[in-house]
Amino acid sequence: MPRTYIVCTRDMAIRPGLQAKFIAEADAAYPDNPTSVVTLDASHSPFLSKPGELADILIPLG
Repeated sequence: MPRTYIVCTRDMAIRPGLQAKFIAEADAAYPDNPTSVVTLDASHSPFLSKPGELADILIPLG
């Protein structure tokens, strides 16, 4: 199953460096299914801070 990770660049709870580690670990665990990565200039809760931009990312994935 394809997966997409939205990196929230202003996230202070899960900093972008740790988000990158999550992505790398998922890719290492499933090398035949690389993670698609999208960057969003948002805080930890993009559904509150950037709902329109988040929807623009999520709708095409559905």
